[in-house]
Amino acid sequence: MRHPRLTKLEDDLEKIQGVTGVRVVGDEAPSEIHIVATNARPPKQIVRDVQSLSTTSLGEPIDHRIVSVVQLEEDKSEQISQQRIVLDQVITASKLKDGWVRVTLRLPNDETAEGAALVGTSREERARGAAAAVIKALETRLKGMQSRLSLESATIHNDSLGASVQTRCTMHTPTQEIVLVGAALVEDDIATAAARAVLQSLNRKVS
Repeated sequence: MRHPRLTKLEDDLEKIQGVTGVRVVGDEAPSEIHIVATNARPPKQIVRDVQSLSTTSLGEPIDHRIVSVVQLEEDKSEQISQQRIVLDQVITASKLKDGWVRVTLRLPNDETAEGAALVGTSREERARGAAAAVIKALETRLKGMQSRLSLESATIHNDSLGASVQTRCTMHTPTQEIVLVGAALVEDDIATAAARAVLQSLNRKVS
């Protein structure tokens, strides 16, 4: 039977940053350690981590020559998705003729940002308010880029495919002004579609 120490070692080695797969070969002590990792870190650094963690787990040092590392190219689509700003939540409330909308965004560093804006009761006012709330949520991030964003319009379109929201914003940077246009189908509600439209136009610029 496989020695429990080797099973535990495999579990420990899988926790090393960048490691996606581990196979330890041997009886009571490892004779071969095979590592599959991303190419985000140098292989020598991964081997040193393997040696250090193995020594701690087994209570005795291992020879670096028994460790082999295969590095695979990271999935670019996954990298892109991790870098995008994602709409996490949209909350709207209304009271008589007034109301508000609050959006929560999830940023690439796993932090969140919130923004809110006052809105009226019409669909157009809710769309514009949601777009403004997204911009409010990103104020700090944009300020760090020495930029600011202004909302020019949030327009609702109806056609054979259903309703959609198109937003037009201008990004002001120290050297230029960039017009950003985004669009999103209305799947849940107008406010959510407007927020998605702004993010669609922004993600290439602020991610």
